[in-house]
Amino acid sequence: MTKPMKRALIVFLVTSGIGVIALVLVARTAWRYGDTPGGTASGKITVEIPNGASAGDVSARLQGAGLIGNPTIFRLYAGQRGVAGRFKAGRYEIAAPATPKQILDTLVKGAADELVTVIVPPGKNLLEVAEILAAAGIAGKAELAAKASDPAFAAELGLPGNTLEGYLYPDTYRLRPNSTPARALIPLVRRHRQVWGSCAPRTRRRPSN
Repeated sequence: MTKPMKRALIVFLVTSGIGVIALVLVARTAWRYGDTPGGTASGKITVEIPNGASAGDVSARLQGAGLIGNPTIFRLYAGQRGVAGRFKAGRYEIAAPATPKQILDTLVKGAADELVTVIVPPGKNLLEVAEILAAAGIAGKAELAAKASDPAFAAELGLPGNTLEGYLYPDTYRLRPNSTPARALIPLVRRHRQVWGSCAPRTRRRPSN
């Protein structure tokens, strides 16, 4: 074997060896990624995941909260586990430092049921009630107002008018945040029926969400 051929063989073997070592290191890092905390935060960290958030959106929020390092790697990790599209909306309190696996499992499982106390004072009109519910994080103000003003929804609830005006009973409620407008409004109408015994449902259709 000539000297040039020997040099070429040596270069090839060295390059191949470096490549194998690098591949092993990458594989080892990827293997251990899920069990290695990568964020800078500590203590209880609150993260809000909105409805329809993509894996990229979720990763960016987690990075912003200091719970993870590289959002791209977290997104790829979620995709590798087949859960990138299964994040559930909600308000999460995560104890940091947490591993990517712990964070991912939490977001896929969903936030624990957390009810919020909301006080609806007497004398509030439909739009003011929507504003109160929105301020408490129950649902969006515009969506609540639109739903409460929807004649079809009023008919589904068996109300005689075209809106829920006058049927949103003032009281103290325990409601779930990030609800649909229908789920947020129905307890107020139900309470009105309990107190006044009127507006009995006249339809068997199930209220839409």
